[in-house]
Amino acid sequence: MIIQATKKVIIITVISLISFGCFPNKCPVCIKDNKQYGWPGGNFLGQWDDYYACGQSYMEGQCFDKAIWAFNEAKKLREKDQWMARSYGMHFVDYFPHRESGICFFETAMFHDALHELETSVSQEQSDKAFYYIDQVRKKNDGTARTNCANS
Repeated sequence: MIIQATKKVIIITVISLISFGCFPNKCPVCIKDNKQYGWPGGNFLGQWDDYYACGQSYMEGQCFDKAIWAFNEAKKLREKDQWMARSYGMHFVDYFPHRESGICFFETAMFHDALHELETSVSQEQSDKAFYYIDQVRKKNDGTARTNCANS
């Protein structure tokens, strides 16, 4: 009798943990012009590619603070920028969280942070888009931004 009750408690505990505690929350919603940005849909598993997809959606809606958050979450799980990063099976994603964070910082006039992220991206995997935004940061900063943030 006691064994059966113990088994029931264990089963209920396991089901509760699986149902409520093991699945990460989806990215928060950002609404601009009556359009919702954040998680584009499907199963959110809390993997690097999930957060990266959220960040890209936030960028599309110009929710730059949330995009930076999402890219930072992605970087915690997969640090390096990479062309054709394998997300699962035969599915590949061009993965540039540093570059995209740098663009978000640029769009919010945080030029020092933008340059740092963009240069980190280029040091890991070169892309024309990152080089373009490095030039834009330098132009916006009237040439005061230097490689590796040397003037800080």
